[in-house]
Amino acid sequence: MALVMAGLGWIAGWLADWLADVLPRFAAGRRGRREALPPLRPPAIGQALAGRRPADLGQRLAAEVLSAVALGLIWLQPESTGRALALSLCWLYFLLVTLIDLRVRLILDVMTLPAMLAALIYHAVSGPEALRAALLGGGLAGGMFATVAWLRPGELGGGDVKLALLLGLVFGFPGILWVLLVGVGAGGVVAVVLLARGHSARSSMAYGPFLCLGALIALIYTPLPWM
Repeated sequence: MALVMAGLGWIAGWLADWLADVLPRFAAGRRGRREALPPLRPPAIGQALAGRRPADLGQRLAAEVLSAVALGLIWLQPESTGRALALSLCWLYFLLVTLIDLRVRLILDVMTLPAMLAALIYHAVSGPEALRAALLGGGLAGGMFATVAWLRPGELGGGDVKLALLLGLVFGFPGILWVLLVGVGAGGVVAVVLLARGHSARSSMAYGPFLCLGALIALIYTPLPWM
C-alpha cells in the first residue's frame, strides 16, 4: 500500500505544480479567470531524465519527489485508513499553499477560508474537546501573528495571519506549538542568513512556506505524545 500511495503522491505532486499556476487566477479577478489555463507540463522527473533544464525544474522536482516520499511514509505508519487519507490530503494542501506563495507571494483566500470552515466542521463532529482544542489553537496562532502584523506593518500580510489561524484550527492546542516551533524557527534562521548577506528579509522571503513546512513535518512526525 505504501508503494502505491508513493506513486499516487508523485502524481499528486505533479498536479499540485499545475494547480499552483491555475489558482492564483482567482486573485486576478474575472479577467484572470477568462484567460486560457496554462498547459499541464510534462513531469519534472521525466524532463530531468531527458536532460531538459527549465528554470523552475528544481522546485517542480522537489514537489513531486517530496509528495511521493511523504505519502509513502504516511501510509507506512500504523494509522487507520481514514486518518492516513486525511493526513495525505492535508500534506497535499499545504504543499499547494507553499508552491503558490513561492511563485506569486500570495496566500489565497480561496485556499484558506474554505479550509478553515472544513477544519471547524471536522473538529465539531469529532466532539466538544476537539473543537475546544481547535479554537484554542486557532486563537493562539492567529492572535500571535495578528499582533506581529499590527506591531510591525509590512512584515506579515493578511494571508500569513489567516494561514496561522488555519494551522491552529487544524492542529489544535497543544499540537500547534510544534508546528510553530518548526515553522517560526526555520523562518528565523533563513531571515538571519539573508540579513547576514546584506539582503532585506522583509522583502526577500515569503513567510507562508515556513509555516507550511512546520505543518508538513508535523503531519509525518511530532515528538508530542498527545498528538
